[in-house]
Formats: sequence, C-alpha cells, structure tokens
Amino acid sequence: MKLPLCLFLISVFSISTSAQLFRPPEPYVPPTPQQAFLNLLSLKMFALGPVGYGGTLSSGEESYRSIAASTNALSLFSMTLTNAGPAGKIYALFGMRQFAPSFFEIHRREFTTSDLEIEVMEGCIFRTEKISSIVARMTRGDYDQHYWTRPTFTPGLSLRPGE
Repeated sequence: MKLPLCLFLISVFSISTSAQLFRPPEPYVPPTPQQAFLNLLSLKMFALGPVGYGGTLSSGEESYRSIAASTNALSLFSMTLTNAGPAGKIYALFGMRQFAPSFFEIHRREFTTSDLEIEVMEGCIFRTEKISSIVARMTRGDYDQHYWTRPTFTPGLSLRPGE
C-alpha cells in the first residue's frame, strides 16, 4: 500500500517540478528613462560590459543605455551628475562624454584628483578603484566600446523568411 502511494507522490512531484523548469522566460522589458534615472541615483557599483557568471549587463549599464536612448539624455545625465552617489556620477560622466564632450571636459576635472574609491566589477571580479583612475581611463577612451548606439535599419534586410 505504501509503495504505490510513494510512487504516485514522486511522479506528481517530478511532473510539477519539470513543468516549472520548462516555463518560457519572461520577456525583457528595459527600464524607462525615469526608472533608469532613479536607479542611477542609488547605485553603489560601476560596471561596463558583460558581468557575472552569465555575462549580462549590470543594472547601471542598463540604466545608462535606457537614458542614452531617450530624447532627453543630456538633461537626465546632468541631473544624475548633480544628485547621484559616486557610481551614478561615473555613469552620468560616461553619458556626457558620448553626448556632450565639452560638458564632459568641464565636469571630469572635478574627479581627476578624487581619492574616493568605488566598487567596480569587470567580468566576475569585484574590486575597488579610485574614481580619478576610472575617469582617467574614460578620458583615454578605454570605455568607448560600450557607448550606446541607436539600432540602424539596413535596407534589403527582411525579417520574414523567403523575402
């Protein structure tokens, strides 16, 4: 009597577990520019490029990209530079380097002598680094490969098979 009951419970458990494992992933919804701005205000870490075990974008880079894709990117980066913590200010400075290089040159000077350190993540490695060092690398163009670029339409390219 106990054996059939045990087999039944094991089969029910394994079916319900496998049904959960094969659920389709939730579609990715990027943050709105307002959500991105609020996220940059409270960030504690700076990371550009793939991070973590899965090589995903950090929440800071997702926020940077969301603001960069908006119609009021420069004003949102300016407000972030004024109101955010150290990590958020670095993302704002990075955005200014892309959209308003003259503003970047003015504001980067505020950070060139800073001894303040923030957490930085590259790949799977966390470390602390002086803000002045990050800004120096940004000025040299070491992060330019991470600029957000608007997707372009390629004439003649079709998303429908056979066309």
